[in-house]
Amino acid sequence: MKTLYTADDVKAEVDSFRLKGYPLDFVGLEPGWQSRAYPGTFEWDKNAFPNPENS
Repeated sequence: MKTLYTADDVKAEVDSFRLKGYPLDFVGLEPGWQSRAYPGTFEWDKNAFPNPENS
């Protein structure tokens, strides 16, 4: 399984759940969404998620 998703990857995964009719209330992301993980920064990686507010 891929561990470093971009915003587009996450959207594609969500779309695939919708197409199959699977219920999906939220998506949990591992620390790869952060600008640096372990220790985490709690700041979005702008390269992978350039506009997290609208994702």
